Amino acid sequence: MNGASSEHLSLTAGKTRLILAWGAFFWALAIFLWLQGGLDKAVQVAHEPLRQIPLLVDAALAMSRYGMTACILVYLVLLTRSLGPGGPKDLQKVFLPIVLSFALAGAAGDLSKGAFDRPRPFVEYPSEISSVIRPASSSLPSGHATKSFALVLPFAVFAGGELKKRKALRGGLAAAAAAIAYTRVLMGVHYLGDVLAGAGTALLFLPLIVMAANALYRWKKVEGARMQSLARVCGLILAGMIFYLVRYS
Repeated sequence: MNGASSEHLSLTAGKTRLILAWGAFFWALAIFLWLQGGLDKAVQVAHEPLRQIPLLVDAALAMSRYGMTACILVYLVLLTRSLGPGGPKDLQKVFLPIVLSFALAGAAGDLSKGAFDRPRPFVEYPSEISSVIRPASSSLPSGHATKSFALVLPFAVFAGGELKKRKALRGGLAAAAAAIAYTRVLMGVHYLGDVLAGAGTALLFLPLIVMAANALYRWKKVEGARMQSLARVCGLILAGMIFYLVRYS
């Protein structure tokens, strides 16, 4: 992956191993928490008093439903700026992996739910754990955690630059993904292990996303004006994702 042009994504072998190791670790920890049972349950029970605070519940609901949409709006602003004169052209290469990561890791997470078929906390412990909402799907992994981390990881890893604003933006988006994931625990619809598995799924898919994006860049010789055109297409897809998220989050 190091032979890509300056227009393409660069992920060293060392970084790839580190990302895969963290993804595997999160999944291993999630499975351990599921099999152990007590720790996952204890975390949920500890959150039960928080679910009796209306202001906190409303904030969690808003973050859960609109947090990813807010991240996409940030991307659309950055994309628009990158297309203008003097804009940050280096960001244009990031939007394709963002779209691919959300689509592929998100789909894998949703399919995994049926394979593991873990009951939701409020289903498994109805007398001890209430919930703010009652989704019908299975619990492992958390779809919100998978999609939110999948949405921000490519930007956090590949939106380089030493500017303080760029670093702060990467950190803010990562914090938003973590907050979105946490709301699912707070609302009683996911265990901590489910959230860790979601983050692990996004991490495990990231190297594959990089390979797919670079393969497309090389195949279509995407550089310069072609990169701008592809960025515009990704912008349209991101805008369409907002409607999906508002309807189904």
